[in-house]
Amino acid sequence: MPEEREPLAQAFHQALRAAMQRLAGQDGHHWFFQPAVAASHAAEEAPARRRWQDFSRAPGSCCQSLALRVDLGCPGLDAQGRPASFGVPAQVVSRYLRRHGITPLCTGDYRVLLFLPRDAQPEHARPLVDKLLEFKRWHDEDAPLKQVIPDLLESSPLYNYLGLRELCAMIHEASLRLRLAELAAASVGTAIRGAVSPAALYGYLVNGETEWVELADLGGRVVVSLIGAGPADPPLLLPGDRVPLEPRALVDYLLALRTFGEHFPGFEPLLQGVEVDARGRHVVRCVKPAALALRLAP
Repeated sequence: MPEEREPLAQAFHQALRAAMQRLAGQDGHHWFFQPAVAASHAAEEAPARRRWQDFSRAPGSCCQSLALRVDLGCPGLDAQGRPASFGVPAQVVSRYLRRHGITPLCTGDYRVLLFLPRDAQPEHARPLVDKLLEFKRWHDEDAPLKQVIPDLLESSPLYNYLGLRELCAMIHEASLRLRLAELAAASVGTAIRGAVSPAALYGYLVNGETEWVELADLGGRVVVSLIGAGPADPPLLLPGDRVPLEPRALVDYLLALRTFGEHFPGFEPLLQGVEVDARGRHVVRCVKPAALALRLAP
């Protein structure tokens, strides 16, 4: 870690250790966040981007975007990455942090990624740890959502009657029931085959040879747009890819995310390339099968 970042990292670790020591002496304490802190340098982490922007010939003192990366692990997965019986979903933690002026860079199911800017001082580490402690206290007390995250009430009247711990338990249980972690891993490992070149795909678009297809019917279809589970996640499908008929993990994952969003307003996944039509159906633009058959005909 570069020398200028060490005081901030040390301050964060010190504040975290102090918090955990205080918690260890309290009755009923059984969880807290598990952060991994590392220095991040944009030019080192993204060499392809650096070359594209022609930063490779810049002096070493130029384009310095050094930041302290705080990768917070929330309870919910065991050491092997399998779902645990108890969980504190990262979506809820991020919602709470944003309410207090701390904006995560991205949020997973049980991970929150934060960047402290390069001009941050060691004293800036303490407020973050304090907010994490505050969240834990509200969670363990099952404080009413209308007190802890009142803006959630705009999404659904259900939240008027829930506490923070109850909401976390409901979201965690829904994630287990929908097998989100399992399906996400299977989707990333699914072999995807590009079926249409960019030039051919453009031809289908300008000739009106596309149609909207419901998520459940995506198997075997060629998508027109990038499909992703969220802006911070790697894409599941690129334009021109054919959705596999088997295995159905990718389609099942998109369906599970849709179901999750329907059950928890305000926490809907930001599905890329998926639209909601006038009938409330989640649809994806695909190439018409007849158009594909015509182009492939001898």
